[in-house]
Amino acid sequence: SNPQFALTPQASGSLHYRTDPMEADMTLLGNPDVSFHFSSDQTDTDFMVTLKDVDPEGNTTYLTRGFLRASLRQIDPARTRPDQINQSLREVQELEPGKIYKARFSLDPIGHVVREGHRLEVSILAPNDIPSPVFAST
Repeated sequence: SNPQFALTPQASGSLHYRTDPMEADMTLLGNPDVSFHFSSDQTDTDFMVTLKDVDPEGNTTYLTRGFLRASLRQIDPARTRPDQINQSLREVQELEPGKIYKARFSLDPIGHVVREGHRLEVSILAPNDIPSPVFAST
């Protein structure tokens, strides 16, 4: 585990899921995509999803991430390919507080071998509390 790529747990507004330990090495290659349902008490929110490799000692290594502004969640079928989901970014669709929506988007490309005994961890943060040039937290 390289400390340069270690991430500390986020204090609030986040969900984390860890897989069972891998029974054999597994290669990840390409753009992972995520899909989840959500509701909000606001008319918009930002999501950041991170994917991490967790070694048997519990050390985490950052692998990739992706962002979605909920009001820009509409997928553009003309630009979406089997290996990359693209949002249209043309029409703002505000959220109705309390209503359930589906989010689906791609994470950044990755090439990584998850070793036997390691786990994958997926974290969903909303609002995103890690500073990003992509967009500010809401």
